[in-house]
Amino acid sequence: MKDKKTLGLLLTVSLFSLPGFALAQSATNQSVGMNTYEKEQTLKDEIIGFSPQVGVLNYTGMNGSKQSRALTGFGVDFNISPLLSESAKDYFLGVSVGAFYSHMGASNSNLFGANPDTMPDTGGANLLLLPADVKLGVNITPSFRTSIRAGGNVIYRSLANSAYLDSGTASNSSLWRLYPNAGVDLEWQVSKYISLIARPDLTFTTGDKMFTATLGATIIPSI
Repeated sequence: MKDKKTLGLLLTVSLFSLPGFALAQSATNQSVGMNTYEKEQTLKDEIIGFSPQVGVLNYTGMNGSKQSRALTGFGVDFNISPLLSESAKDYFLGVSVGAFYSHMGASNSNLFGANPDTMPDTGGANLLLLPADVKLGVNITPSFRTSIRAGGNVIYRSLANSAYLDSGTASNSSLWRLYPNAGVDLEWQVSKYISLIARPDLTFTTGDKMFTATLGATIIPSI
């Protein structure tokens, strides 16, 4: 009889203990799941991104011919959407700025502004492009975003007549000028802190338009 009572008591304790164990196990699993989720970071979470880029600059030279030169620089994006609400993360709302440099050299130089068809009197021209755009985008998936940009490109030419952009082309002195621009950003996230970016951009001028196309990798800081 004593053994039966002891066995019954053990069974009763076991039955009452099982739900508590299952509940504790479920809570542990949920906690692990939450921690895993919290460690995930996608383009939707991006607040600031820094992207070194390389590409090509296309413009009309002083002799009226189309010219292409190498372009290098960086862009910086600021996105306020993650700071607004969870649902706002589906969009990119912010600004895009940067700085790009190209050695234009003389007319009919090669891609790197060297080896012109005729020897110039100077070392050739240099160009600095400073974009400042409003950027609006949509996260098609957590790892892919497409955006449009519009604003202005501040362009410096060490020799104004190196590119046919406006009336300043007639001058052989340096020139700073602001032009309207528009462009598109295509971004693919390839790791937790890195995404690739393709950035075509068109500068509108009273002369011939200037076109740039760059590729780069955006570094997304941990948030």
